[in-house]
Amino acid sequence: MSRHVSWESSLMLKMVIVGLFVIGFSSQISASPKESLRDSNPEGHHLQQTYVTADIPQLLIDVDSFYQDKKYNLAFERMTAIEKLNPEAAMDWRFNFNMGNILFKLGNVGPSIHRYRVAQKLSPRDSDISTNIKLAKETIVDKNIVGQINEFTVLLSKLTFNEATVILIIVASMFNACLFFALRGVKGELIKNAFGILLGLTILCLICFGLKLTLNGDKQGVLISQKINVKAGPNETLSTLFVIHEGTEFSVSDNTSTWSEIKLPNGFTGWVPNTSFLSF
Repeated sequence: MSRHVSWESSLMLKMVIVGLFVIGFSSQISASPKESLRDSNPEGHHLQQTYVTADIPQLLIDVDSFYQDKKYNLAFERMTAIEKLNPEAAMDWRFNFNMGNILFKLGNVGPSIHRYRVAQKLSPRDSDISTNIKLAKETIVDKNIVGQINEFTVLLSKLTFNEATVILIIVASMFNACLFFALRGVKGELIKNAFGILLGLTILCLICFGLKLTLNGDKQGVLISQKINVKAGPNETLSTLFVIHEGTEFSVSDNTSTWSEIKLPNGFTGWVPNTSFLSF
């Protein structure tokens, strides 16, 4: 009898957790629709309305006004003020998207790509972000540095970590429910087939979730220095292996307090000063 109560309470707990995740996930998706504040540039780089606290509406009005009037320095100052007043704004994809647009207009391509990448991590399927990243990367010197594309990794990158977590919990909960009925003695082809399918789906989701964790843990960087000599080791006196320019993206595999080892998409590796790039 005690075993029966344990299974039921466990199932109820999982269903409650799933419900909370689904509610939170749904509210995230259904949050106020984005509205584009477009400028005259037909190629994009328009502003998006940003979620920030209600005590700074005038700053937002100023940002839009200055951006439309092409006073990008003043727009950047107001956005910086918003970020200081409300640090949580830096976790909003629209805020980072807007900062990326303003920085691009100011000619700061490296920092603009960094902001776009941060926005993309928060909203990986937004087409405006992808478009503006492509536009920005077309302007950099090292735009032809490419590597092999892993389609499965690209597919996983379209999911946020929260979405991957929700999918795993839902599938695992369905599997546990099926297992619960099987242990209670419920027999039949439906339970048998469902058990096999859900077991396979759970294993697949666990593998994908593990890969997503690995991808999220991988540190990426974008160069903000105009030009940098990539060294053979973490020391300025060592030989230069190759040169990269502002806006070049790479993965960071190791670091010291002042230097980081980077790997380009084409497989080239070397060391650059930590002050030369921004990570995301």
